[in-house]
Amino acid sequence: MTSLKRRGFLGRLSVWLESAKRAFSQQPTRPKLVFLIRHGEKTGKKNDTHLNARGEERANALPGLFPAVFPAPDFIFATKATANSNRPVETVMPLAKALGLTVQAAFANDEALLLARELLASGRYAGKTLLICWHKGKIPALATALGVAGKLPEWTEQHYDRIWRLHYPPCGNVVFANLPQRLLPGDAEV
Repeated sequence: MTSLKRRGFLGRLSVWLESAKRAFSQQPTRPKLVFLIRHGEKTGKKNDTHLNARGEERANALPGLFPAVFPAPDFIFATKATANSNRPVETVMPLAKALGLTVQAAFANDEALLLARELLASGRYAGKTLLICWHKGKIPALATALGVAGKLPEWTEQHYDRIWRLHYPPCGNVVFANLPQRLLPGDAEV
């Protein structure tokens, strides 16, 4: 290699190394973990916005998962209460009280993608553990917006006992796991 070519190569290498150094030194904006759950069981009555007795039992048992089974969240999110449902907020309220956290309920059910954008772009949630309680119909789209690739399991009308864990490694893609809550008798074991 001639001296001139070597200088050009070394110059490009130096620029590339400096660029890589800046990229790796920047704080990541992704959370460390995101847990997605559906709200607790509902009454099934047309205009009832609240949890039924089993849903309340699930909500009251939720503090048994965090931090005993899963890391305690730094932030808890739920859908904004509407005339049709306050179940997501009711589901996570006992956990929030137990952990001394406030439930963040600024996003409506149809604004799940806006929530995902906020969580991934804001440095406030970088490296943190988040719990999100949402309605079943929007959870798969929310998970996809949070970076999960591939086909996701369906949340049927009967599923209230699952927890989706999204792990964000320092480098690479989101690692997805569909796990049982095992909070109440009759919950799925696997």
